Amino acid sequence: MSPSARSYVEFGKPMRKEFFFAEGHVPLNHGSYGTHPRSVHIAKVGWQELAEQRPDWFMRKKYMHQLNKCRQIVAKAINAEPSDCVFVTNATTGVNEVLQSLEWKSGDSILYYSTIYGKNC
Repeated sequence: MSPSARSYVEFGKPMRKEFFFAEGHVPLNHGSYGTHPRSVHIAKVGWQELAEQRPDWFMRKKYMHQLNKCRQIVAKAINAEPSDCVFVTNATTGVNEVLQSLEWKSGDSILYYSTIYGKNC
């Protein structure tokens, strides 16, 4: 389905129907332990089934082509080169990969903000 053919879902409470949340569940911290919309779940299951049906073919013929296609879409959206776009399992892995890819010299510094939760949370 093309993006223009998708129906618009109003942000906020009406969007709940797009997720698998249990009745009465109010997600307060969607960023840490979030979920994804039903449409994404359905697409994910479709890809998993395709990979399970013919694993060798999928990994050798389909996976890299589709991954590169996704990287091109993301690159266009953020005005970057596809070769500069990667997918990571989580933010910590992403930061780790970026920091390890830099050439560090004596005297280099990292400035970071600590936004951790208190130890009693």
